[in-house]
Amino acid sequence: MLGARGKRSRWWLEVLLVAAAVSCGSEADVTTSTSPTTTTSTTIADQTTTSLVTTEPASTEPLVMPIQLVAGGNLAGYPVGTDAETVIGAVTALFGAPTTDLGWNVGCPLDGEDVVNERFMAWGSLRVYFYGEPDSGYMRAFVFHLDRDTELAAVGGPGIEYVETPSGVLLGQSISDTGDALGVSPSYSEMFDSTVVELEGVVFRAYGPDPDGTLIAGEVPSVPICE
Repeated sequence: MLGARGKRSRWWLEVLLVAAAVSCGSEADVTTSTSPTTTTSTTIADQTTTSLVTTEPASTEPLVMPIQLVAGGNLAGYPVGTDAETVIGAVTALFGAPTTDLGWNVGCPLDGEDVVNERFMAWGSLRVYFYGEPDSGYMRAFVFHLDRDTELAAVGGPGIEYVETPSGVLLGQSISDTGDALGVSPSYSEMFDSTVVELEGVVFRAYGPDPDGTLIAGEVPSVPICE
């Protein structure tokens, strides 16, 4: 039989064994938990940049005719009175070389007592008169004159599609229709054997006394012509 001392020793031994078992069990039961790693994949779609080609809207500005038979006149963008070389250069750029160029000469006696130097040039039906000196001349007048036989624009120059007139007047219509359009009665000149309608310095001319004669020419302004 164990004495009191033996029982005490055995009791401590049992306590130690239980403690050891608990310690081992705790280490075995301990699980290291690692948080799961989440991988996020971001897919960037291919981006295509599209350039839009825009077309400018058609201009609504009215087409400016290079030959304007209107008050003050406008030829290739220049009014009556513009220096000669400027006008000649502009008209030549539009319609090419002139079909007629008489150079600088003494003016027509019909111009009056103070005769000046005059230069006559033509681009087909477009006739242009310059006054002054060769180095300082200016545009005195211009005329668009259809052929009297064919009543068409002459070869070598602009056609009537380049001509602008007031109130819808058309070269080739009757002179009476021209008068009606402009609100001016035609008048006959025996000296020049022509019937004319004049408005604000612009003269529209048909040859002969017939009020239904064909409108052949528009002049800005009218000047005596020596032919």
